[in-house]
Amino acid sequence: MTNDRRRELLKLLRMILTDWRATLRAAFLISITVASLAALLQTLPPDLAVALLGHSR
Repeated sequence: MTNDRRRELLKLLRMILTDWRATLRAAFLISITVASLAALLQTLPPDLAVALLGHSR
């Protein structure tokens, strides 16, 4: 394998790993946000929570 080819493969691998880290970070932040909103909704009175969600009983 030539040095140029090896360098290109390393660059591609670095790009893939960077994207995966960003994707995992975003998924983690979204899960924390959803969990926080769910916990917040549980602390509200039921009628207010239903009104905020827009669903009828």
